[in-house]
Amino acid sequence: MTSYDGRNRSGRLFNFDEEQAYTFDLVAGTPRASLIAIADAARAYALRQQGQFDSETEVVCAFTSIDAPDGRKKRLKIFAAGKDFEDIDVNEVLRLQRAAGQFSVAPSRRLVEKLQDDSEDDLLE
Repeated sequence: MTSYDGRNRSGRLFNFDEEQAYTFDLVAGTPRASLIAIADAARAYALRQQGQFDSETEVVCAFTSIDAPDGRKKRLKIFAAGKDFEDIDVNEVLRLQRAAGQFSVAPSRRLVEKLQDDSEDDLLE
């Protein structure tokens, strides 16, 4: 998270998977826990030692994107955010997606890997 404006619930974030910065908006009804995670990450980014990475600036987001005609992501619409994947309530995300008229969100590579790792842990031997 690189910035957040609480007045209009928008900001900028850096997507590690794509090595690209994006502007974002929070959808109406975004859970308060998501707002706290985003504000905490933006605060950590503002207070970091210049040139140093601070893991407190990281958040995991469930989002969809508004894309340009050439396929580039122009702006993200965030449904939920947290410090870790377990902090995101999937049922709440689905409810917000339906309310916003969005019915599918492509999961990030990291989320897919996390889900695969979790499913392997659940296998009985």
